Amino acid sequence: LTPHAELEQRSGIVNDSMQRGETVRAMVTRLGSLATKEAAQEIERLLALPTLSKLKYSLENTRYQLKLKQRETAFRFPPVSNVARILAKGEPTSTSDLAALTVEHLDEIAHEIRHDNDDGVRAFWNIENKKPTGKREENLCRDSLLTRLRAHLTSFAIDCQPEGDYANDKRADIRLSYRNEFDLPIEIKRDDNRSLWTALRSQLIEQYTVSPKASGHGIYLVLWFGQNDLPAVTDGGKKPTSPEALQTRLEAQLNPEERKRIFVRVLDVS
Repeated sequence: LTPHAELEQRSGIVNDSMQRGETVRAMVTRLGSLATKEAAQEIERLLALPTLSKLKYSLENTRYQLKLKQRETAFRFPPVSNVARILAKGEPTSTSDLAALTVEHLDEIAHEIRHDNDDGVRAFWNIENKKPTGKREENLCRDSLLTRLRAHLTSFAIDCQPEGDYANDKRADIRLSYRNEFDLPIEIKRDDNRSLWTALRSQLIEQYTVSPKASGHGIYLVLWFGQNDLPAVTDGGKKPTSPEALQTRLEAQLNPEERKRIFVRVLDVS
């Protein structure tokens, strides 16, 4: 081939490659627009293929858009009977109601722990000779919190269980369930947990809130002990010095759509 002919041939190959790439991306976008269970499974299959690593961003974006479309399609205004039930008993009629109700009671529990005369913070510490010697392990802290949650939520017919089962044998620290119609995962971390900054997304969002009954909702709960031993931050800033500052930093990881369904609470047990 002459240099000119060779250049034209290579240009044609590049153009063909670009066209194929655009075609594949268009097919991926179309797959996401279907918003079906089968489409979601196919996207997960494609994401697992090493040969499609260059399309990872496109596939992940499509997966996100598909989930949004699924939630919009599944949304229904509650019937009058459900509205009457909310007004009469306060029982939740959707995962969104369950999340809002739980967050409200977690805030009440946070106030009780700090201000009631039962020394509620002691339940989160190892005590010797009436003095705290160190933080209790996360599962024991979880059990103490679970006891308080049950006292608050049982009257609403909400079941509170530890170690809730989710996809791929993953377990959230607490699973709240209303009459087995919908549920809400809660992931709990001590403030010194090495995955403090990553578990909000890698565990709660990616493993637990994907449950059909959770509909993208979940709560990330951090226990603040106030000993200045948080793991190194991942956003380049300084370590938070208060539970309020830590909550703000964690919430900053959420996009506007996620903030409608994912709630962060930092419980001060210092």
